[in-house]
Amino acid sequence: MKKITKSVIVSPKKDYTHDQVRKFLGLKKGSSVCPSKYGMSVRNGKVHGSDVIAYLSKHCRAAKIGRRYASGSVTVVAR
Repeated sequence: MKKITKSVIVSPKKDYTHDQVRKFLGLKKGSSVCPSKYGMSVRNGKVHGSDVIAYLSKHCRAAKIGRRYASGSVTVVAR
């Protein structure tokens, strides 16, 4: 059985560090994250939440989007 971690809320209006993006994508700590590879733009060394959500919606197999809220925020569950 795969271990499912707790869900995390991602806001489209917030900027996230590379460590937080690793967590959303289900990558190991210390692994290389190149936002341009994932189609995400970097602003002031952080990745914008709307880019993370767009990537998770279309491409990510290690995590899934659970619930979407009216505010645009989504819950993300790592598989």
